[in-house]
Amino acid sequence: MSSTMIPLINAFISSTTKDLSYYREAALEVINELNDYFEGELLIKARSMNEELLDGERRTPVRLSRDYVSKADWIILIVAWNYGFVPDPEPEPNGQTYAWEPCSVTEWEYRQAVEVCKPRKPCFVFMAGDPTDNPLNYRALEEKIEPIDLSEWRDKASEKMKEFRSTLRQADLKLFKNVEKFSGLLKESLKGRAWNLLRSPKGSDIDWMLIRTGLRDPVSDCITTVGMLATLKRLHDRLHKIRKRSISPWHKEVLDVWQQGETCPVTASDAFTAGRIEMSELNGEIKTLYGSLNSTLQKSLDAIPRVLDHFTKVKFKEFERAEFQRCVEQYASRVQKAFTACNGEMAVAAAILATQHDGMTKKARDAEQTSGLDAYWQDLLREAISNSESLHRQLQAVLAQHGNWQKRHNLLEQVDSSIGSQAFESQIFSVVDDGQDYWALLNSPDLCFDDQLLESPAVLKSNMKRTLSRLIEEYRAIDEKALRIVFEQSDVAQDFTSWRMNRINERLSLAYEPMRKAFDDLFFAVDTGTLAIVAKCEQRTKDFENSLRDMADKKQ
Repeated sequence: MSSTMIPLINAFISSTTKDLSYYREAALEVINELNDYFEGELLIKARSMNEELLDGERRTPVRLSRDYVSKADWIILIVAWNYGFVPDPEPEPNGQTYAWEPCSVTEWEYRQAVEVCKPRKPCFVFMAGDPTDNPLNYRALEEKIEPIDLSEWRDKASEKMKEFRSTLRQADLKLFKNVEKFSGLLKESLKGRAWNLLRSPKGSDIDWMLIRTGLRDPVSDCITTVGMLATLKRLHDRLHKIRKRSISPWHKEVLDVWQQGETCPVTASDAFTAGRIEMSELNGEIKTLYGSLNSTLQKSLDAIPRVLDHFTKVKFKEFERAEFQRCVEQYASRVQKAFTACNGEMAVAAAILATQHDGMTKKARDAEQTSGLDAYWQDLLREAISNSESLHRQLQAVLAQHGNWQKRHNLLEQVDSSIGSQAFESQIFSVVDDGQDYWALLNSPDLCFDDQLLESPAVLKSNMKRTLSRLIEEYRAIDEKALRIVFEQSDVAQDFTSWRMNRINERLSLAYEPMRKAFDDLFFAVDTGTLAIVAKCEQRTKDFENSLRDMADKKQ
């Protein structure tokens, strides 16, 4: 064989088993003949549901079909009159179901290939001819050549089978009269498609280049992971908006003006309603985004359903102030848990993407030297590698920076929970002690912001620096001797420790609250800026994916 990299084509053979097992064998013989013919230039690897699974994992027929079809480059569909086994409908990992379910495994494989997969899979359809298809009507050869007479199933064909055959007639299919004719048609179709792949294409046939270089699966994996990252970032963004537009106003505009034992002021009631409207709109978006995730991610983000359900049965007018405060604090805790979990899954996805991208880049560089591409395609491949590396570096840098801000946010959440307690002073000490880390965040060259900010990034950063400096100064100004003197001169019925804690907490709270708000405003700006970069990367991958789909459609 040649020392250059040759294209590997995964071909999945789809058919019913009882009637068409001999046709599968014939298809394998054709593929083996073509592999001999194209030796050193192209290799077709055939797969079918008959293969024994080596990983030992128990999977339903639908899951097996989904795996086989998703990993295939070509689908070879063979159909007669036996409809085959009909499994129970099984939703996609994102919960998606289809109007054509329930259906047989064979029909499911075909529809998965041409209606679900993006880009759609090239599908070679071969169907036994009906009597009305003369001269292409099916007639079995003698038994030693064709052991199973397919016409035995013809009169027993179910309505679902008739509908499926009618659907296939809308596609680009070939009718066969017997197994020998089938083998000839299959060989002609696959050989022609193989030659199209091996010839230098015209224009921008990216699909050809990806198969030729073995990059199709690595590119597809990166596209999938970027899409998952974008969904997680959008979830994170919506949860952040709930914190800013609902939870924060409920604290400041409801709880701060509503005195215990009094009727809730009209302004506070209006503020709750406004926050509730914001929350309801964001909940709708969160529910859709969460539903699009696979079951593994949904399990990791199990706090999100509790966020969505928290206020569904709550009537504000029935609340006493203490009860309302407790309800808001529980809601804030659930949002914070989901918020942090989304960031954690984003970090995992970013690490996966880094590994996938490194592998893809290495394979692409190897392909420059070993795939036998001409100068035009080598230049195009080098440009694609360069653009991909630049975009990936930008994405990883902004995600790492976002992770650092999330880490600081989580630490400040601990400070918030200690306000009014003996631990508050020590929590403020941790903020002061980590002052250099906050300055590093503020001065990072990788900071990105949304273009639609109400305040400029310079103003937001200035507010943060000013209030952080004020907090540090206030903490460092604590004078134990002066406090002792003031205490001894005062007439209070408290021990020094309790009096000191109240006095220090009051002073530090006055300095901490402006700093906390400035941090929240800046973090929200960083958060929306991060989403803009992730969305940009997602759009770039979608554009690339659409180009693949267009090329695949043209080849059908």
